[in-house]
Amino acid sequence: MRIVRFGNRASIRPSKLYDEWQKKALSHLILLPKWTGRYPVNIRFYFFRENDRRFDFSNMVEGAQDVLQQSGILLQDDMRHVFPVIDGYEIDKENPRLELVIEERYILGESFGEIKENSRRK
Repeated sequence: MRIVRFGNRASIRPSKLYDEWQKKALSHLILLPKWTGRYPVNIRFYFFRENDRRFDFSNMVEGAQDVLQQSGILLQDDMRHVFPVIDGYEIDKENPRLELVIEERYILGESFGEIKENSRRK
């Protein structure tokens, strides 16, 4: 995280390293097809890390979901649309990456259901 100042105002921004990753990820994702299946979805994440340094799964997943939405692949990345599933990680010094699979969410062999525009709880 970093603090960026705009005159008298300050804003908390992601790190420059994250900004670089986001730009690179978006340039790749923008070429991929958009999700046309039903919501909600499971996104299965498998991480290939450059090293064995400690990291936070939730931050990694949040960043990936954000760029999937920004690229237009996902409609939304909130809890009504996406259920993240972390399948694990391993070390690959030669080719660090994230592999993911988007799939419709099923419960006991039936579709979990589609998101409806006016389905807010009262």
